[in-house]
Amino acid sequence: MQPHRTRKVWLIALCLSATLAAQAGTLVRFRTVFGDLLVELLDAEKPATVANFLRYAGSGYWTNLFTHRVVPGFVVQAGGYAVSGRNTAGAQFVQVPRFDPVPNEFNVGPRRSNVRGTLAMAKRAGAPDSATTDWFFNLADNSSELDVENGGFTVFGQVLAGWEVLDVFNRFTYSRSLEQQPTNRLYYLGNPGPFNASPNPPSFPVLSGFHEIHEVYTNLVYFEVRVLPLHAEPVGFLPGIRWLGIPGITNHVEVSDTPQGPWRLLTNVVSGGSTETAVDPAPPPAPEFFRVRIGD
Repeated sequence: MQPHRTRKVWLIALCLSATLAAQAGTLVRFRTVFGDLLVELLDAEKPATVANFLRYAGSGYWTNLFTHRVVPGFVVQAGGYAVSGRNTAGAQFVQVPRFDPVPNEFNVGPRRSNVRGTLAMAKRAGAPDSATTDWFFNLADNSSELDVENGGFTVFGQVLAGWEVLDVFNRFTYSRSLEQQPTNRLYYLGNPGPFNASPNPPSFPVLSGFHEIHEVYTNLVYFEVRVLPLHAEPVGFLPGIRWLGIPGITNHVEVSDTPQGPWRLLTNVVSGGSTETAVDPAPPPAPEFFRVRIGD
């Protein structure tokens, strides 16, 4: 019976890998001082846009990236500006280098509207195919505006966990003074800029008040963007699965008698991001197939 059991688990591993590749998009964690946003990218639906995003994420250009635009009830935007020499006396603002723009994919694949919790690409006004570094999270249902303007703004990701972080950005306000942060941006990083600090320091969304330009670097709302690996393997000779848990959201372990399903729930795991293991305590004599489903 031992050789049969070994073969059974190996089939499980092969099936799982195919299932993940076919059904799950790339997972990305956006870490902020307010908490983490876990986002699934729409790799299969918006391939050029996702490839562009991942190129920047892997380039190192987004190190010490910060949000330069928060409009409560609308969007929070980042991707274009960072800080070099953070936490040093030589800290300064830098503009993220730009690769070639990507074609607008709003009408490519399934139609994805700019509703709350979606990740989309920013671009220049009147230039549908101008998206490069900047992206934004929709803080509300903006479909009536952003689905029709400028050829439509391409949605290429969906928040899976961290909705409370979006709620924090919605509590930023235009009306508070710099001493009563958080506040909305008061200085846009556009032409002729991007960083004209005279006569007053630029006022981005910040965490606390500041009086001198060097103080702003410790008060900015930073985004740490990290692509999370999807990895799974068999559990030795046991009927089960071992995988790198995705933190911040329930990992649903499911089992089926066939690679196509139907799938039934084996267990739910709330992972801290470590390697997790799930084993079927009462496996049938026939082979089983396992998968880990992230999100609802």
